[in-house]
Amino acid sequence: MRHRVSCLLLVVIALGLTVELPGQASAPTFSGRACDFILLLAERDNLPVAIDPEVARQLAEVELEEAVPVAGGGLKALEAALKPHGFVVQKVDLSPSLSVSWVTSPAAWAYWEAIGGMVRGDAALLGKLRAVEQDKTPLGQRCAALRESLELLLKRNQEMGRFDASVRESIASFKRAKNDLQLAETAARSSMSGNAGGAVGMAQDRYQRALADAEKAFAALEEFHTKMVEGNELVAQRFGMAYGRGYITEARFLFEQLFAGSARLHALLGLMQQEGMLKNERNLSQVPESVTALRKDLQRSMEEAAGNLKSALALAQSNPAQAQKAFAQAYWGDRSVLAAAAGLGWADLQANRQSLRLIFQPEDPGQKSARLEKLEKYLRDNEKLGLLLAWVEMKTGEALGGSPNVRTKVGTARGLAVSNGKGELLPVATRVESVPSRAEEVSAADDYWSSVLMQRLREQDDPVSFGDYGSKDQWMLVAAVEAYRWLRSVDGTFRDRVGLRVDFHQLLGGKAGDSAGVTIASGGYSAIRNTPLRQDVAMTGSVRSDGAVKAVGGVPLKVAGADNADGVETVIVPKENEGDLLALPIEQLCRLVIIVGDDIRTYLKYAVEPGADKLGAEQKEARQTLQRLRAAQVRLLAGDQAGAQKILVSLAGAPREIYNIRRLLDLLRAQLTMAG
Repeated sequence: MRHRVSCLLLVVIALGLTVELPGQASAPTFSGRACDFILLLAERDNLPVAIDPEVARQLAEVELEEAVPVAGGGLKALEAALKPHGFVVQKVDLSPSLSVSWVTSPAAWAYWEAIGGMVRGDAALLGKLRAVEQDKTPLGQRCAALRESLELLLKRNQEMGRFDASVRESIASFKRAKNDLQLAETAARSSMSGNAGGAVGMAQDRYQRALADAEKAFAALEEFHTKMVEGNELVAQRFGMAYGRGYITEARFLFEQLFAGSARLHALLGLMQQEGMLKNERNLSQVPESVTALRKDLQRSMEEAAGNLKSALALAQSNPAQAQKAFAQAYWGDRSVLAAAAGLGWADLQANRQSLRLIFQPEDPGQKSARLEKLEKYLRDNEKLGLLLAWVEMKTGEALGGSPNVRTKVGTARGLAVSNGKGELLPVATRVESVPSRAEEVSAADDYWSSVLMQRLREQDDPVSFGDYGSKDQWMLVAAVEAYRWLRSVDGTFRDRVGLRVDFHQLLGGKAGDSAGVTIASGGYSAIRNTPLRQDVAMTGSVRSDGAVKAVGGVPLKVAGADNADGVETVIVPKENEGDLLALPIEQLCRLVIIVGDDIRTYLKYAVEPGADKLGAEQKEARQTLQRLRAAQVRLLAGDQAGAQKILVSLAGAPREIYNIRRLLDLLRAQLTMAG
């Protein structure tokens, strides 16, 4: 009995819990991550809560001390716990039958209100953004950049209104003078009066003055156009950032403002041309085709996101799992729609609550057999070999030793991507070979900032090429160039025009973004060293030429895609995306090993497979740690919480890059403190 008490105390100390001795009873308090407090409180009190995806990373950094009361609970407890850390809880109505308590920050809420104001044409939207101008967080800076763009557009529109009135008055004056001259000349031809010639002369003088005024108006218009283009660069930069990151409503609003100014300018030029004030073979009233094409693309993206949102709301009550997919499609189709973000936050929390019940509140003994049978079938059908080995060891009680044989391949890494609102595998093969100059292959871009980027790529002309079909955007090309430069810095293979040839196994369709950078770099490293890569490892991340790995988008969806993919057991993501992992259901934390890295070498540590006889000491230790982690994971999946907890506590000193260990220990601690 004494031994059991000692073990319990060891677990409690390792989990960082407060021990209440007899006679010291007090009101239960919560200690742990803020996100876990939200999850557990929502589950205990059945609260319809949603976490703003825009503040998930901020929330990930908040640790609640052992001073948060949980007695009473409800929204008051939630607000009281989060307010000291700069978060707010706002009510958001998704539909007449579904309202959620939206956990966000003042800056994020100002952004959402500003976007709503844009859609409604509310002139007060600038006030929402000015209210958080002292906020220095990334979200506060985004609000400041948006406010600056809007203020510039407002000033430009006012100036444009004055020029429009001035130019139209010049056009009307010119038109009147032209008509007067024509009438005077007609009268002179049909009259014998000696005064007719004087009338014509006066009309000609008025016409010349009107023509001179028109030329001045055109010169002023040209000068304004130059100023407008210079001012538009700031707005265009903001538009490019919004469009590139999927904030389509914001991007479309900024674009429409730019489009309206351009269309107004072209209309004035067309009027001047029509009246004979300008001579040009080209129709000056027409807006360039590339501009109208982008306008249609933005509209189409918004309509698709709105359609997915409508489907999600219709499924919200009847089929939460399908609603979650539809909300994800809506959100990733347009990340600046509050209802899509709130819906996804709510759906993710619902999935987490269901997963929480599965892990921490397993079925009664009568259902255990069916649970274990279902688990074993999942492991076999999805080729989760590492977990399957741990499962067999748990069932037999024997340590089989070793590790399962996994597929390996030289030069091919398994990347992760988001397509149509869901994550999927995107294997990439990288070869080292002579690559011809691609300066002519880099096409011109329509928008200003892309054209600057493409010009720089043309000038540098690194030996990188893509061998598969399907379009690649400029950021995909940048990712390949950065991977090449890192490889060149660590290996002397690259000389003359020796470079990288990149082939995606998914041949068709467009590839966009820089998140394949680590996949290309890993494949290139494997090809250079002729060292195979494990095919049970999938990855995502934006690599830099110095080997640093930066954040990418859609990480929760990509992890879900890896969970559903056959044979994938380890996922490596950028450390900067660690906050995004808080949205993962606990089931996924038990079915995958998740590694976080801020350097490409961390990726290679887990992805490269040199053979058991060639493993370094660090890799050997990492493999042994992962085997023990999988032993804990299968126990959680099987409902053996105590057995899992014992293993996880023994792994508490493992490298912090192994995310699951820290996260599962946090969840265990949170679960126990919430239980009082």
